[in-house]
Amino acid sequence: MNEDKIIRRCTRLLAAIHELHKQGYQNLAVHTGKSSSGFHWRLSLLPFNDMYIDEHNNVNIAQSLNYEEVYHSSGQTGNEYFGWTDTAKFSARELAQTIKERFPRLLAYCKGTNFEYVGWYSYMLGEAEKDNLPVMYQDYHEPTNGFIATTGEIELLIPPHNKMKRSNGRQYCYIKPPFLSDKNRDWHFAYKSIIESFRSSEIAKSPLYPIETGDLFEVASYWEGAIYYIQNVLGFNRIDELLNTLDGYSQTSERWSSFFAIWDNFGQFVYLKAFLIRQMLNEKDKYSLSKSTRNEWQCWLDNFELHYGYKQSIVAEFHNPYFGGNNPLHLGGILESRDNTQESRLIKY
Repeated sequence: MNEDKIIRRCTRLLAAIHELHKQGYQNLAVHTGKSSSGFHWRLSLLPFNDMYIDEHNNVNIAQSLNYEEVYHSSGQTGNEYFGWTDTAKFSARELAQTIKERFPRLLAYCKGTNFEYVGWYSYMLGEAEKDNLPVMYQDYHEPTNGFIATTGEIELLIPPHNKMKRSNGRQYCYIKPPFLSDKNRDWHFAYKSIIESFRSSEIAKSPLYPIETGDLFEVASYWEGAIYYIQNVLGFNRIDELLNTLDGYSQTSERWSSFFAIWDNFGQFVYLKAFLIRQMLNEKDKYSLSKSTRNEWQCWLDNFELHYGYKQSIVAEFHNPYFGGNNPLHLGGILESRDNTQESRLIKY
């Protein structure tokens, strides 16, 4: 098979993936490169959030075992997509349908909107159709910072994957919402698996503050996650103990730095802190505070409302634990109390 035919077949495969983007699988991403010999072009399919840009500006993979391994090479069987012998003459749309049928778990992970990535992909596909297939890895080549190589003579802008960060010995990258699936909208417990996953992963996937989604349940789930983390990772069951520690926590603590990387990367933790203080002041039986301590915290709340209440008034819809308005956002975990029937009762506002 001559080189032109190989490139056309590879471009058809890229076009098939673009067809899947049109069908709503916009988090389906490609990881492409060259074999060690430099003769064969390779492609793997992964969810967008399972790829990241490392400290050396290379596109890398954070492995996951939750879906099928999807790998194609233009080598000896380059006319057989993913080793399939029945797809050599398929059109891009036919190939897209086959990928969806044969890799159902992968496609399920990739359902959703990702306008930034699909925009980059459209730009990349236009260049691939000019024989410039994307090359994210190859031996003995370092692309310009912010670019990836191609099989042609030009470079392409690097795809908009999450950039790896480092804090207190911990590697992490932010992943974008939504975090609630169409089938699972149980926002009370959604962050339990998210937190357990990034606590055990070599490269932690830290959820971004989902305020731009405008989705009340996404935001509520996010703050429920903060309470879960406070109780189960930081180990606090009392608000006063947490507040006292906030003034003197270890700056070298990975657990604390991870907490603030997720729940204070835009200065949003102050809303949760205010909510906790108000709750503590309201629960006089549980928290026996001296008069001077109570006055200090009340003064803090008054100043908070003076400064942040103005911000809240100019934002049309801003769900947070303190200025809740009439929305049903509520928090459990550390704030959970029990009545005489021993049934859990969540504190609402």
